Amino acid sequence: MNVLVLLIFLFPGFTGQYSPYNVKVLPGVKGNKEGYYVRVSSDREEFISRKQGNRMFSVAEYRIMIFRGKDFLGGNIYVDTLDNEKGNFSKTIFFPSKFDSVNMEVDIKDRLSGKVLKFKKFVTKGYKGDGNVKVYPPILFNNNEISSDYKTAKKLRIAIFNGKGKRYNYRIDLVGDTILVDKSGTLDSGYNFIEIELNKNTINLSKEIKVSILDSANFAVSFPLSVVDTEEIETYMERVNELVYISTPSEIRKLKNAPESKRDSLWSVFWKKRDPVPTTEKNEAEIEYFKRVEYANKKFTSYKPGWKTDRGMIYIKYGPPDDIESFPYNIDSEPYEIWYYSELHKRFVFVDKYGWGDYQLVY
Repeated sequence: MNVLVLLIFLFPGFTGQYSPYNVKVLPGVKGNKEGYYVRVSSDREEFISRKQGNRMFSVAEYRIMIFRGKDFLGGNIYVDTLDNEKGNFSKTIFFPSKFDSVNMEVDIKDRLSGKVLKFKKFVTKGYKGDGNVKVYPPILFNNNEISSDYKTAKKLRIAIFNGKGKRYNYRIDLVGDTILVDKSGTLDSGYNFIEIELNKNTINLSKEIKVSILDSANFAVSFPLSVVDTEEIETYMERVNELVYISTPSEIRKLKNAPESKRDSLWSVFWKKRDPVPTTEKNEAEIEYFKRVEYANKKFTSYKPGWKTDRGMIYIKYGPPDDIESFPYNIDSEPYEIWYYSELHKRFVFVDKYGWGDYQLVY
């Protein structure tokens, strides 16, 4: 029995799941209403597609609800039709709310498959100031779309509420070791939106943003700006996602939420628990696992990475099959394959239902 098959029996967490969706909630203002921006991003292939004429599309439903304890405060449903395009997509929804802090639940439903993912989090508006003058945290934009990544953002927007009915002067500074950008002006009564263009220099050198309200209001607040290595984070997160077939949801969350300084140690702990031969210097299970991921990506990639496909999943979990019956050309049926694992007494049937080269597991 090989190493990965042995692990299936030693660790029940082998069938864990990861979330294909990334949900972020940002406090903000739109028009003259305060509330929360809810940004959902995902791989396009996570949704089931339906064909209508020459068009392939999916239907996503977003249900946003807010609570105070167990008391339901309000909610809304948003529906989005997704064209069948490769790659990632994102959807930003502004949810108006008068409450400064709430428990929020975001349900993401694939209307064609019925699959629902639930996201729950305590959120707060996080503004600084009092009820008369409020400064909201900066929101980043990239090509007029809200961005969660400061390193690739093109501009930032700051909302300031002036409730005293007086015209105050303001100043905004992007600060590194020196002041890199400064912008000043006058606040009208009500909500004011100030935008600052970003460039490579300000992104790399800025550490915080300071907002000063002058004259009789006379106060200053600051927000930190974190500059991160986006490519390194994406690589790490992708590696963590690839652990889906031998991890539990709590292990995935722990690895994803780990600060950069603790990632290596937590990664080692994760694999040490699965090391079949602890006395050796190398971790045979880790080496074998990522060999299979690499093979799946080379062999089974279609419109999505090979490790995410059904054939990739089975290959990573069980290794190479003992025998494969392949039927790529059939007049009366879709192309299909049958994989046999004699030692495990298992058989898997994959069908290419849509002719895209993505063989889906049917039984």
